[in-house]
Amino acid sequence: MHLFKEILMNHYHMYPLMQIQDFIKLIYQMVYGPKHFSNNPSLEQIILYLKSELLVLEDNKSDEYIEDIGNGYVRIYLNHSFNHEGKLNWIAVTFYESMMLELENPEQLKNLFLSAIDDFLNLVKSNDIKLDEANCRLWLDTYLEQGIRAISHSETYRNTYKPHYRVVHQSKFSK
Repeated sequence: MHLFKEILMNHYHMYPLMQIQDFIKLIYQMVYGPKHFSNNPSLEQIILYLKSELLVLEDNKSDEYIEDIGNGYVRIYLNHSFNHEGKLNWIAVTFYESMMLELENPEQLKNLFLSAIDDFLNLVKSNDIKLDEANCRLWLDTYLEQGIRAISHSETYRNTYKPHYRVVHQSKFSK
């Protein structure tokens, strides 16, 4: 199975209430990593935002949870242990360094994104992902008309799975 298809199916099995925008968000993160956070944030800004997010964190997983999203990127799920200064700084630096990575040629990235979209649509068409194909195509047409960009998780995904994570590149990930 193509790598993107495998990642999409793994996430669908873990998060069966994913909506189309959750798949597109995942595909965007697979291709572009954490580039959507800000155009040029400082490490201090990242730390401040991370601290504010940790204050409202509902889930208190005892261990860090790392999820492969493909193309060299992982999601590191936040937990209350990141309130420890050493861990907070580690996740902030790892995220910051991942944002500063030079990405491939923009045209190559666009082609990779569109290829992953095709993989997603093929999974919908084959009914491996149980979403309405016509609605997905309509949604994607509207999305692509506005340009490839970062988007938020669906309300269903946010309410059900309470996602709090940072996307980082594996080359910057070290414990």
